[in-house]
Amino acid sequence: MLYVFLLSCSSIAPFPSIMPDDFERYLGMVEPSSIETDGVDSTYIFDVEDGPICLRGEPFQSFTRTGTSNSLLIYLQGGGACWSDNCLAFDVTPSGVRQYGVLNSNLEQNPFSDWNVGYVPYCDGSVFGGDREIDDDGDGSIDRYHRGFLNLSVAMDAIHREYPDPDRIALVGISGGAYGAIIGGVLARLLWPNHPVDVIADGGLGLGKEGDVEFLTGVLNEWNALPLFPPDCSNCFEDGHATGVASWILSHDPHLRYFNISSEKDYVIGTLFLGGSGDSYQQSVQKETQKLAENHPNQYRRFIYSGMQHTSLVLDSTTDLSDGIMGLDEDVLENLLGRFDVVDINGITVSEWLTHVIDEPELPTSLNETP
Repeated sequence: MLYVFLLSCSSIAPFPSIMPDDFERYLGMVEPSSIETDGVDSTYIFDVEDGPICLRGEPFQSFTRTGTSNSLLIYLQGGGACWSDNCLAFDVTPSGVRQYGVLNSNLEQNPFSDWNVGYVPYCDGSVFGGDREIDDDGDGSIDRYHRGFLNLSVAMDAIHREYPDPDRIALVGISGGAYGAIIGGVLARLLWPNHPVDVIADGGLGLGKEGDVEFLTGVLNEWNALPLFPPDCSNCFEDGHATGVASWILSHDPHLRYFNISSEKDYVIGTLFLGGSGDSYQQSVQKETQKLAENHPNQYRRFIYSGMQHTSLVLDSTTDLSDGIMGLDEDVLENLLGRFDVVDINGITVSEWLTHVIDEPELPTSLNETP
């Protein structure tokens, strides 16, 4: 655990007060209405009257699973996005922490197998940034509850109470959770100001439509998420992408690291949600991740592999898809989702790469299928 050792030799200053004044507005505001514990697993249930809620009004709940080490994996679930022009998102929470992919405590190749887990469900369609209720048809009843930032905050509070002093923290965001991961990383640094934090974004690099700044900012404005971003970040959405947000935060917090994992032509993000082609998405992937690599050589790493798959941390080689996980057909899932210990670049799998980068930061560890 070289990274932890290096940081222990120096003082880690609390995250500077550079975010909007009310960024912490929901921390400490809402307690779970009840907590159910079954062995090492706990479920935190929140009353909808207190604010946390899913997209269509279903209750919000979050989870923890206690491991055998004192390290902490915070998992931001994926599940689409929902705005006025395109709504395809999960609207209920799962039943608990799954034993798949990076969450599989029985997978020998998983560097997080013995870590404590804080699981933050994604069920409001706003990539963990929403703070608005919307009546789409004007009948006086709410059709969309975009309370992602409140949901994220209360879940992070619960995780912090359960694991107040971990040796280290990795915050993993999947798909929509990957878009919300950099903001989640800031919340983690606020709650654990003296602990190292690695942010790992899988299947969501913060890309929008190339050259169209108004697309991404328009969607964020619909969710009332723009106030979350630093007021003096003039290039946060440069060229139509949100990678400038990650760059700005990394430049202000030397003790936060950011890792991107993505296929070059991610079909779900590049085509389904952004409406572009695989080739155009590939160009944006290479351009934006290269800028991050050049601007933050000590804090940023990338694993960019060929193909069109959407994520690589959700599943692993032992995951059985025959039961229709997530309600999708087995063949659809196999084509869309890579497997944690199978997806590779030049024989190095994602699981092997992550094992390396979280422990050996001084070594050159970015892998890119396209030179």
